[in-house]
Amino acid sequence: NTQGAHHPPVPVLKNFAADLRMKFAEPAIILFPVHKDNVVLRNSLKDSAVPVAFIESKSDVAPCLGPNVCAEVLEMVGRVKDPVRTHRAKLKSIPGATPPGGSFASGARVHIASKRIASGKKVSGVGMVHTPWYPEGVGCDMVNLDSEVADFFKFMTLTPHEISTKMELRTSLQSVISTILPNATVKLIGSFAYGTMLPTSTPDFVLEATPPDQIPHILDALTDRGFTPTKESQSPETTTLHLVFPDGRARLIIDTRPVSPLRRIATIVNKWLGEYPEAKPIICLLRHVLGQCKYVGCEGGLTGYLITLLVIPCCRDVRLESDKQGLPVSPGAVLLRVLTRLGKSFDPTTMAVDPASPSFVPKPHPDPLSILDPLDPTINTARTCTNFVHVRIQISYILSALEGWRTKLASKKNYKGRTPLSSIMSHIPLWPRQKELQNRAKERDTMRAS
Repeated sequence: NTQGAHHPPVPVLKNFAADLRMKFAEPAIILFPVHKDNVVLRNSLKDSAVPVAFIESKSDVAPCLGPNVCAEVLEMVGRVKDPVRTHRAKLKSIPGATPPGGSFASGARVHIASKRIASGKKVSGVGMVHTPWYPEGVGCDMVNLDSEVADFFKFMTLTPHEISTKMELRTSLQSVISTILPNATVKLIGSFAYGTMLPTSTPDFVLEATPPDQIPHILDALTDRGFTPTKESQSPETTTLHLVFPDGRARLIIDTRPVSPLRRIATIVNKWLGEYPEAKPIICLLRHVLGQCKYVGCEGGLTGYLITLLVIPCCRDVRLESDKQGLPVSPGAVLLRVLTRLGKSFDPTTMAVDPASPSFVPKPHPDPLSILDPLDPTINTARTCTNFVHVRIQISYILSALEGWRTKLASKKNYKGRTPLSSIMSHIPLWPRQKELQNRAKERDTMRAS
């Protein structure tokens, strides 16, 4: 309801539009009465992943459409050849589509918009696609799911400069810890230890064999050096600190045990990722796409570690099939298998994920999502993921969008300006990274020239 005094302010509309972008797996129709702020909503949704039709009515009552009108609008969406422009068309009065109490069709107008993905330029008659990971453009006929997953992973992989900057945090931490515990070593864990980190990832470190009576002194030393430690959680064995300082952010787990289970898990995960190298691009992609929808790194959502444990069994499954057929494993096949298993086959009410097995196992835990801990199968490592029902719905949307690109959109005549991954994510947050990479490349070229 967007009428009268209850009409939401512009910031709310923008947030609403951002939430809707990733939910359109098929052409969608949005109905609303005329209002000046609806222009904000329509403009915010121009970069949605699929065509969206906006129908405005001048009446005080939101327009209602019969199936015939809906069919006409969807057909109109399908006929749009230039997705960059905003098209307007009069709706025809169709018998059987008139709402009770009068007709709005003659006074309604339709706006059809789609994501600005390509510049529309052609090279030798081939449409060119421009994305943050294809900034110079690539021919539409040269893009497929396998190659784009690999290219996106390459684009999101940290550069040596970015890695060194992140690792300077460890050096700073080590210098502080050494003043309290001269023989202690700050060790890397988490996604930076696995090689599945994103440019926005926060590095995780662990400090093992820490005497409990030294923890207060460590906190004081970190505070004096400007790390601003904040306790995230505490247990008899561990104290987790969130650190904020001028050079960035980090998480430090202080463990009183001689060998932290987190380090043992890092060893196991690295072994699995060595066996299934195709898993890393999929983990990176899912972390980013689900992160855009606020389903990763948020309360009740997934973590990068949980996504890793969800992807590994699918890699085992695909590898077994590929070995039987004598075919290589492709990243696209693994991605579709992950989405199909989690979005369709997996029943979280009766099944659990065992990272060491290619098949689902009976669920031993009462939590919404059950993933067996690699060290102790009796422990549910996903007990904090209470929002998996919505995560699974989003995974189904992603699968539907990729299947639609493969089976319908890619085969259309004059279809241009879209890639498989463009149908499941927004480009807007990624262009600054592309600009940063270009600036860094220019700096390197300048230094070499001098």
